[in-house]
Order: sequence, then C-alpha cells, then structure tokens
Amino acid sequence: MKKSILILIVVLFAGIQQASARISVGKTENIKVVHEFPNTEEYMTNPGRFFDLGILYETFDIAGMPLWVSKDPVLVGTENLNTEFYLEFDEVTADEIVASHNLNKEELLKLSFMDKYSGWLLILGVIVLYLLYMKFFGSKDEGEYHDNGDEIETIEKEDRTIIAKKN
Repeated sequence: MKKSILILIVVLFAGIQQASARISVGKTENIKVVHEFPNTEEYMTNPGRFFDLGILYETFDIAGMPLWVSKDPVLVGTENLNTEFYLEFDEVTADEIVASHNLNKEELLKLSFMDKYSGWLLILGVIVLYLLYMKFFGSKDEGEYHDNGDEIETIEKEDRTIIAKKN
C-alpha cells in the first residue's frame, strides 16, 4: 500500500516542472536598419531579400529594458527581412559605401533618444511614482504624545509643538 502511494505521488509530480519567473540580465546585441537601399537586383542577397545598411550596437539589459549602451554603434550590412543576419565591414569599406550613396556617417551612427535612455526613464518613473505614493498614501502618523502629569505635550510632524492641558 505504501509503495503504491509513493509511486502515485512520484507519477503525479514527475511531469510538473517548476515555473519561475526569470529576469534576464546581460548584454544584448541589437541591429537597427538605418538606410534602405533600393530593392533592385544589385542589392539582392537571396530571392526576395535585399541588402540594407544598419548599425550594430550592444546594450546592457535588465528584463529586456536597455539601461545603457555598452558598445558604440558600427555600420554593418543587413537584410531587410532578417535583421539577425549581418555583415561586418572594415572602416574603409564602410566609408566607401557611405560615400558612394552620399550619406552622413555621423547621422547613421547616432542612436535615438529612446534607444539610449528608455530604461533609465522607466526606472526614474517608477521611483517618482513610489515617492508620490509615499507622500500621499504613506503612513498617517499624527505625531508623538508625551504625558507630563498635568499637561499633554503633542509634537507634530510639521515641527510645531502644541501643549494642551487635561480637563
């Protein structure tokens, strides 16, 4: 009888996997398309896929929120439908591509405000909401009361002292 109960418990719990929320922390490589070339045969990589110019940069993320950029952007080649594929250029090749298409390299390498600071803004927003909550809905302590025989001394939180006599 004991063996059958033990086997039943093992069978019931054998298929249950422990589900726990995992917060990802670490560096993430991001690719962003910054200039789309014409969808012509000259820029075709595979049937239906075309070559575009992108930037590759690395961010430090907590729970998918980029907190800061840990590696400056560099120009790479990427496909329009598959941004996980990229082709690294050396400086000379990148400069040639930028010059041949009359592009501004500094503008292409510039990250948007949200790419740089969205994580910090979210953290700052949570802190501000917490402080507002504590200000308006925090503890409702009225002050401290001291009994000095005939008088009751009330020390208010607003740095005022009120002395009231007992009746």
